[in-house]
Amino acid sequence: MWEPDGWDAKWRIGVLVPHGDVGPESELQAMAPPEVRIHATRVPFGAMRAGGGMDPTIPLAPVRAFAQPPYIDDATELLAAAPIHAIMFGFTSSVFLWFCFNATLAFESAEDIDREMIDWLKGPEASRSRLRSSFEASNSPTSLFSGYLKTLMELTPIASTGRRRRRDVEITSVDDFENIVEAIYRVRCNLFHGGKRPDDPRDQKLIKVCGQILEKWVGNLATGWLVTG
Repeated sequence: MWEPDGWDAKWRIGVLVPHGDVGPESELQAMAPPEVRIHATRVPFGAMRAGGGMDPTIPLAPVRAFAQPPYIDDATELLAAAPIHAIMFGFTSSVFLWFCFNATLAFESAEDIDREMIDWLKGPEASRSRLRSSFEASNSPTSLFSGYLKTLMELTPIASTGRRRRRDVEITSVDDFENIVEAIYRVRCNLFHGGKRPDDPRDQKLIKVCGQILEKWVGNLATGWLVTG
């Protein structure tokens, strides 16, 4: 009996990861839809020892160096030579979870621009999508997921740290789906574009709770794929 070998993938995503970390591409592939394949390449990370070990807390200097030339540029150039559709920068668990969420959203919406994907997810066309169904299944009043949503709500409003001025995002309830999506996307944008600080307690809370929400949201999707095959 033939088993899928990955050659029929509809989408291929490249990810740049710390050199000693073997988990990211395995976790991403486990959470990604069947149509998506993950291809990782290594970037030297000064805070990581042989075997993938790290101290409980990481200095800021090697984190910054990880994202600066020349190593990141060299790795990106090599990865870009492969037949892939996008290259992503993976460093924290929240980022990896966003990649899985984003890949599913791209597949379901058939859009290739983040803003258009987000607008589709908030609109009526997505009402019966797998992502909306997974969110609704996760959001029972006594669930951990609902508790995470309340924590995120308490941390709003969330401002944009980019150059373009955008309205602050504020969540009014755990059922405020549109603003929950916008809040997670705002945290993602601020993080990806350098608007979050590792030493800021509120930024730490925002990134952590968004990761917890995405973990449950994407995790329910993965569970459904395993059940339905």
